[in-house]
Amino acid sequence: MDKETILKSYATAKEIYGSFGVDTDLVLEKMNHLSISLHCWQTDDVGGFETPDATLSGGGIQATGNYPGKAKNIGQVRADLEKVLSLLPGKQRINLHAIYGDFGGELVDRDQIELKHFQSWIDWCKKLGIGMDFNASCFSHPRAADGFTLSSKNEEKIWIKASGISLATIDEKGFVSLSRTKLKGISKKKYSTDPLLRESEVKADLHEAIVSPKELWTSVETSLHDLISYRFVVHTHPTIVNAVMCSNLAETSCREMFDDKALFVTYTDPGYILF
Repeated sequence: MDKETILKSYATAKEIYGSFGVDTDLVLEKMNHLSISLHCWQTDDVGGFETPDATLSGGGIQATGNYPGKAKNIGQVRADLEKVLSLLPGKQRINLHAIYGDFGGELVDRDQIELKHFQSWIDWCKKLGIGMDFNASCFSHPRAADGFTLSSKNEEKIWIKASGISLATIDEKGFVSLSRTKLKGISKKKYSTDPLLRESEVKADLHEAIVSPKELWTSVETSLHDLISYRFVVHTHPTIVNAVMCSNLAETSCREMFDDKALFVTYTDPGYILF
């Protein structure tokens, strides 16, 4: 499209937007200082380069990866992005998913990804003078096939943060895997009516449910976590939440702030009694 046609089209658009009170010149000026992060997956329908045929499988995604004319390699993705960038005002950014690394044809699982797999992207961004955002790919992977893309909760096991491990420094060794079959057995079992004895019996069964590592202890809330069907459960105790929940107006305050978006449970001893 030649420059004269573009200017005529812009003049028409400016007049139309002006009738709605929009100053297009001012908008374009502001856009010169606004950084937009462009998703790399718009070039190939979220295929990426993790596998040679960029097959979308493993759950957690609603895309086909097979639209006509999609980019088939890193060079084509960058060419498409450069074209888009040439049409946008201002300096932009690229939002790069983990599956778009420069893996050189090798199969690199996501826990093995290193900076070197994105060095060519970094160099490309520097050359264009644009920024780059990294986006983890929590989908289209065998470990996401069960639908639990973050917690890896499946039919057989559940992974729980071990007692005494800090979330600030936790790694994969800080999680305990447990048998969900054995956990379900706890809910059907009869325990002592004596609170202290019951606590000891339940803890013993929880430890028996541990698959690995046996030397770590799991939370007394493990059965509650197993009961919740969400993919990822965050269990935390912010001071401000504790302040509300310990007040005489806890339920009323909760309803006023969250209406029916939050489930309010009156105080119950943690552990077996709670779930």
